[in-house]
Amino acid sequence: AIADVIFGSFNPTGRLTQSWYYAEYVNQINMTDMNMRPNTSIGTPGRGYRYFDGELVYPFGFGLSYTVFQCSEPMVNANGDQVQVNVTNEVGYFGGAAVLVYFVPNDAGKNGVSNKRLVAFGRIDMMEPAETRSLDMDIYEEFLISEESKKMDGKYVASCPEHIWH
Repeated sequence: AIADVIFGSFNPTGRLTQSWYYAEYVNQINMTDMNMRPNTSIGTPGRGYRYFDGELVYPFGFGLSYTVFQCSEPMVNANGDQVQVNVTNEVGYFGGAAVLVYFVPNDAGKNGVSNKRLVAFGRIDMMEPAETRSLDMDIYEEFLISEESKKMDGKYVASCPEHIWH
């Protein structure tokens, strides 16, 4: 099975569940300070995909594919509790896509506001090359009851896996 992935006869689908930092990141933070937001008074850069905006080895949600997927702009339903994204397997190989949808505030990264927030995710299994499918995803209840959602001062952004050559 691993040989099939390495040689491209199987196209796996998956995403990282955490950010991977460069080694110098540990020198920029105090390991006993559990605050997520950046703090300029003590020089900490923030933690996680929501608050760290520096360079990363691999960002939260990073995923690779042997094909090229294109995600449309997310469309929110009339109730505001579900988002739809059209996913196209543009070239290459038979494969699936794990799609992440983020809410990006207009004032992202300023005054303690997060850079982005994961609000929905979904997966499409095994698409033919040139095929387009619609993916409906529920927006997390936690987000829907938050102050961010009530203000709705921002936009939804979809993320498809990145392409690698083999």
